Amino acid sequence: MSNSEQSSKRRTIGMLINQIDGSYQAQLWKGLQKLAQERDVNLIYFAGKSLESEIGNERYHNFIYKIAKTPQVDGLVVSTSTITLFADRDATFLDTFGEIPMVSLSQPLDRCPSVLINGKTAMKTLVSHLIEVHGYKDFAFVRGPFGVADADGRFQGYMEALADHGLTVRQDRIFWGDFSFEAGRQAVYEWSRSRQNFPRVVVCSNDEMAMGALSALKELGLQVPEDVSVTGFDDIEQAHHQRPPLTTAHQPIFDLAYRAGEILLDILEGNPVNFRTSLEAPVIFRRSCGCEGESYLSSGKFTLGGVSFDDLATKGFQALTQDLDQQTSLTALKNSAYLKFVESLRLRMDEGAEDIAFWMALVNKLEEYIIQTLNNHEKLDAIKDYVNRTGRLVFEHLADKGNDKFVELSEVFWKLRRIIAHFGSSKTMRQLFDNIRASFPSIGIQSAYITLFEKPFIPINLLEEIPTTSQLAMAFSLPRHTIIPAQTFFSTSDLLPPAVLPQGRRYTLFVLPLVSETHADGLFIVEEGISVEIAYGMLAEQIVNALENTRRLDQLEVAEHKLIQVVDELSKSEERYREMAYLLPTIILETDLTLKFVYANQACLSLFGLPPEVEIPQLHLLDFIHPDDRPRFSASLSRVVLGELPDLNEVRLVRLDGQSLSVLSRASLIQKDNRIEGIRWSALDAKPLLASAVKPDPEFYERYHFSKRERDVVELILQGYKLREVADILYVSPKTVKAHITSIYSRTNVRNREEFLSLVKNYLAVRYGHAAFRFSLFSQLLRD
Repeated sequence: MSNSEQSSKRRTIGMLINQIDGSYQAQLWKGLQKLAQERDVNLIYFAGKSLESEIGNERYHNFIYKIAKTPQVDGLVVSTSTITLFADRDATFLDTFGEIPMVSLSQPLDRCPSVLINGKTAMKTLVSHLIEVHGYKDFAFVRGPFGVADADGRFQGYMEALADHGLTVRQDRIFWGDFSFEAGRQAVYEWSRSRQNFPRVVVCSNDEMAMGALSALKELGLQVPEDVSVTGFDDIEQAHHQRPPLTTAHQPIFDLAYRAGEILLDILEGNPVNFRTSLEAPVIFRRSCGCEGESYLSSGKFTLGGVSFDDLATKGFQALTQDLDQQTSLTALKNSAYLKFVESLRLRMDEGAEDIAFWMALVNKLEEYIIQTLNNHEKLDAIKDYVNRTGRLVFEHLADKGNDKFVELSEVFWKLRRIIAHFGSSKTMRQLFDNIRASFPSIGIQSAYITLFEKPFIPINLLEEIPTTSQLAMAFSLPRHTIIPAQTFFSTSDLLPPAVLPQGRRYTLFVLPLVSETHADGLFIVEEGISVEIAYGMLAEQIVNALENTRRLDQLEVAEHKLIQVVDELSKSEERYREMAYLLPTIILETDLTLKFVYANQACLSLFGLPPEVEIPQLHLLDFIHPDDRPRFSASLSRVVLGELPDLNEVRLVRLDGQSLSVLSRASLIQKDNRIEGIRWSALDAKPLLASAVKPDPEFYERYHFSKRERDVVELILQGYKLREVADILYVSPKTVKAHITSIYSRTNVRNREEFLSLVKNYLAVRYGHAAFRFSLFSQLLRD
C-alpha cells in the first residue's frame, strides 16, 4: 500500500474487554465509541471473559483475544484490569501481539502506555470524611483481588486514612473479594456471625460489592445508615438509584476509555504521548454514609467525554454575565447566550452523557460562582432562581431519558423473548439463519455475521491454536439482505471475508465467541445498533444453543428413523418380537382396541406391581391410568387410531398397590392385512430419565441462592417424588423436607408444586428453547 493510500485509509481501533454488558464495561466501550465518532475511526470490540475464570465455561471464551491479532486492527485499547482479574496480572498474553500499538486501562504495564485512576487518593478522601464528619471509628473493608492495580490502590488509601487518624486496622475486618455482588453479600454474612462485634461502617472497593452488602444487610434486618453505613467506589449508574443512594467515588470510566483512545490515535499518528496518565476520582457523598441530601461532590476535578466540569461551569457563568451586561430586563434572557448554553447541555445529555452527579455538581458550581461574584447585585435572588430552574430543567430531562430508557429496555426484552423462541423452534441450520435475518431488524441490528471454524475446537487456554480456516455461515446486512454462499471459506485471521466488511463508511462491530459447554464453534459478529448492551451476549448464547439443537435434531431424526425400522422389522414376526421384548428393560404392552391387555412383558408387569402369573386378558389399561390423566390419554389414543404418530407423552400410572408414578409412553398401531388389530405401547419410567433431562443448570440454583440440601430437594421434586419419598431418599424427617420445600417456594415466590414446576419449565424454555428440552428427553431415551 502506498503512503497516500495508507494516510487516506480510515483507521480501525480494537478493544479487548471481558464483557460488554457490565455496568463498568458498558461505560468503557461507550467512552471509546464517543471518541471514534468524533475522530471518524472504526471500532471493533473483542468481548471475552476474565483469564483463568473458574465460572462455568468462561475460560473457553478467551480465545477471542487471539482473534484480535487480525490485520483489520491498527491498534488496541485493553481493559487490562478486568481481563486479568484472576490471573496474569502483568498481561503476558499481550506479548504475542508483537509490535501492534496498544494502551492499557487501569493497570500499568511496561510494554505500553497506561491510563489510570487515582483511586488511592479518592479512597483516602472518602474514609477521612467518614471519620471526620460522621465520627466513625469501627471499620470493615471489602477489598478487590490482590495484584489488581485498582484494588491495591484503594486498599492503600483506606489503610493510610485509618493510620492518619490513629485508628487500628483489624485484619478480621478485611474481606478479600473479587469485585462481584456476591462477594459483598458474603462479607456481611461472615461478619454477622458475631453480631455483638459487627462493624459500624462497611467500606467496599467497588459499587457491585457495596450493593451486595446492602442486599445482605437488608436481609439481616439492619438499617443503612442508621445501623451500618456502606460506601462503594466507581459511581456506576445503579449507585444513585440504591435505597439509600450510595456514597461512592466517581470513577470517570467513560473518560478513562476516551482518553485511552486519544493516546492510541496519537501513537498511530506518530505524536509523543505520556507513558502514564492519571485521572482523578471525585468523591460523592450520599445517604448511605449518613449525609443528608442527594449528592455532594468533594472535588471539582470532574470530566465527562473529554469535557472539564470547571470549563462547563465557567462557560455557563460567562454566558449569564454576558446577558446581564447587555440586557436590562430579566425576561429578555429568553433569547440569550445563557439559554443557548442550557440547550447545549440538553444536546450533550442526548449524546449519552447522563451522569446525574455531574449535572447536579454543575448547577451547584454555577450557583457558587454567582454568589461569589454577584454578592451585591440587585438581581442576585432572581438570577439564582433562574439557575435553579435551569437545574430542574436538566434533572427533568434526565428523568425523561430514564423513563424512555426503561420503556426501551422493556420493549427490547419483549422482542428478545420472541426472537429466542424463534431460535428454539428452528429445526435446521438454514431455518435458524432465516429466522435470524427476519428478526434482527426489529431490534435495530443493521448487519450481522456468523462464522464457523472448519472444525470445532476446545480452547482450554490461550496456548491452543485456533483453526486457521473459517466458513461464513450467515451474512445479513441492510438495506438489503446480503446472503453469501454457504461454502465461502476464508482465513480466520481476517475476521471476515474482505468483501463483507462495510465499505465506504465508519462502522462499530462487536465480536463475540460462539462457545458451548464443551467447545468453540466460531464467532458472532454484529454491527452496533441495539440500545440494550446485554442483548449482544444473550443473542450469542442463544445462537450457540440453537446451533446445538439443530445438530442434535438432525441426529435425533436419523436415530428415530432407525428405531422405527427396527420396530417394523421385529413386528413382522410377532412371536419372535414377543420373545425378545419380554426381557427388555423398556415397558412393552399390547392391548386390543378396547384397551384390554393382550401381552405385557416382564418390565411392564413389574412396573404395575403385577405378579408374573397374573391373568393378562382380565386387565384393562384405563384401570392403571391416573384419573386426572385419562382425558389427555384418550385424546392421544384417538390421534394414534387416526394414523398420527405422536411424540412421547408423559402419563401417570397407578400401580396395583395404589402408588402413583410417571412414565413416558408412545403408542403405535398393530396391523395385519391392512386391518387394525390392536395398539402397542412402549414406555419408560420417567423418574430416572427426568433426573438427567429436566435438572436445571447451576445458574438456576445460584439465582435463588439455594443451599446444597435445597438443591437435592429440588432435583427430587422435579423427578416427581412425593414428600415422604424425598425424606426416605435423603434420610431426613418429612418435617425437615417440608421446611426445605417452604424455603424453596418462598425464594422463588411460588405457592405450590405446580407453580414451581411451571417456573422451572419456563426457565428451561427461555434459556435453551423447547427444542433443546425435547431433545434432552429423546436422547436419554435412546441411550437407555
